[in-house]
Amino acid sequence: MPAAALSLFALFVGVSIVTGLIAWRIIIPGQRWGWIVPILFSFGALYVGGHQLRIAVGPMIGLFGFQVALLSDMALAAAAALVGAAVWRLLAPSAR
Repeated sequence: MPAAALSLFALFVGVSIVTGLIAWRIIIPGQRWGWIVPILFSFGALYVGGHQLRIAVGPMIGLFGFQVALLSDMALAAAAALVGAAVWRLLAPSAR
């Protein structure tokens, strides 16, 4: 895998971690392991929406040699992280 692709992958992993942690702090702040699900939902949304389905809404910018709809990807990641945190809160018995 080229270095540019690894850089883009690392950026999206970072975006997933940050949006997942923010969603965790908003929805389920007291839960010790509650951060895992929002991060996974966020990364999954970026992978499926941006990579598999190539959903691109808004302006495309050049990033590490790739054309990326960064704003819509970040919005998609944040929405998925919030959904993941809500799912964790509903399904985890200790989160109630």
